[in-house]
Amino acid sequence: MRGLIITPSSLFSYLSSSLPSLPKEWLFAPERGNVVFASSLYCWAFSILTFARIWMRKLGLKPGQLVRHLWGDFVLNVKTLAVSRYTPESKAKPMFVAMILDPIWQIYEATVLGKDLQKVGKMVKRLDLVSAFFGGKMEKGRRATLCRQDRIIYYILAYFLTFHISHL
Repeated sequence: MRGLIITPSSLFSYLSSSLPSLPKEWLFAPERGNVVFASSLYCWAFSILTFARIWMRKLGLKPGQLVRHLWGDFVLNVKTLAVSRYTPESKAKPMFVAMILDPIWQIYEATVLGKDLQKVGKMVKRLDLVSAFFGGKMEKGRRATLCRQDRIIYYILAYFLTFHISHL
């Protein structure tokens, strides 16, 4: 019975050794849009295209340019909007870190780790989620009752990084 069970890693090893040159369509790469990053615990998911769409509106860049550079060793000069290769000497963080991981981490920091409702309120406004939660108004007293305090992260990330959008 044990011989019938094949682990995913041994299957991958077998396939990669027996099929050394796989067609490009079979390869997974975030910049190709066929990889989704997700958290089942906190109910969110995103692809590189998800954040390319968000940042293209803010920066006025083409989504294709962002998709090619959001994954990999690239940095963005925000003043000139020029993309260059990341080097360890670079002062800027790689685009994936600066434009994807850092914003997600800030949400986790404010909701799960710090439970900073003022910061959460600012994030909700900045992400334009006010209308989603309150029909366009965010009153001072309602900030604390945004939702159950331990569920704030679910509401923000499920709205902001909803799975059905991320895999399109």
